[in-house]
Amino acid sequence: MRTGHPAHALIPAPILILALAAAFALPAPGGAEPRTSGPLRMQAATCAVPQGLLDLKAALPRTARLLAHGAPLRVVALGSSSTAGTGASSPEHSYPSEFAAALGRRYPKSPITVYNAGRGGELVADMLKRLKRDVLDRAPDLVIWQVGTNAVLRGTSPAKIDRGIHTGLIDLKAAGIDVVVMDPQYAPKVLAKADHDEIVAEVGREARANDDGLFQRYRIMRYWLDSGRFDVSRMLSPDQLHMNDASYRCVGILLARAIAATIDRIPAGPGAIRASRP
Repeated sequence: MRTGHPAHALIPAPILILALAAAFALPAPGGAEPRTSGPLRMQAATCAVPQGLLDLKAALPRTARLLAHGAPLRVVALGSSSTAGTGASSPEHSYPSEFAAALGRRYPKSPITVYNAGRGGELVADMLKRLKRDVLDRAPDLVIWQVGTNAVLRGTSPAKIDRGIHTGLIDLKAAGIDVVVMDPQYAPKVLAKADHDEIVAEVGREARANDDGLFQRYRIMRYWLDSGRFDVSRMLSPDQLHMNDASYRCVGILLARAIAATIDRIPAGPGAIRASRP
C-alpha cells in the first residue's frame, strides 16, 4: 500500500491505495456474522448497524460486473477532510484506505485501486472544479462522493448544494460511472448548525433522484451513539467534528458491506465470482 502526506494535513495531491489484503474480517452480506473471535469479532460488533441502514437503494451495474468476474476495479473517493482523513493517525486509517482493504477481502481475485481525492475544507463548487482532473480523467468504475459537511458548517443554502450535487451526478452518470453519495457525519459541530437536517436531507434526495447509491453516514453514526456502541469521545476526534481511526475503520467496513450486498442482489453471469464469506 502506498501512501503520501499525513492524514491530518491538507493533502495537495490525492493518495493512491492498492488493496492487497484486508486488515480484519468483514461482516458478510445479509447480516451473517463473520467467523472471527477475540479483537476481530469485537471490532465487527462495534461497527454493526441494522441492515436497513446499509441499503444503498441503487444498482451498481458496472461495479457488479467487474467484481463478479474478478476484474480490476478503479474507485475514486471524492470529498473533503473526512475523505482526506483528517483526524486519523495516518493515511492508512482514513476511510478510503479501510474501504479498500475491506472490499479487497470481499473480492480477493479483483485488483482494487482506490484513489483518495479528498481535500480539506472544500465545498461542492470546489469539487466540481476538479471533477475532470481528479475523477473523470482517472476513468473510475465507481465514485464515492462524500459531500455536505462544509456546506452545513458555512451556512450554504440547501438549494445551492442541491444544484451543485445535481450537476456533479449528471456528469458522472454521463461517463457511465457508478456513484455512491456519502452524506455528512453526525457530530456536535454539525448538529449545532440550524440547517444541518435540511442539508442532510437534500444530499439524500439528490442521490435518490439520480438513481445513485446513498451511504447514510449521518444515520449510521447516530445509531452508534444511540445504541451505545460508541460514545462521542470514542467516535470522534477531540475537535468534535472529524472522525478518528475507529470510526473511519467502521465506515470503511460498512461501505464495503453495503456495496457487496447490493452486488449480491444482481444476477451473476457465467464464470462470475461472488464475494467471499469470511
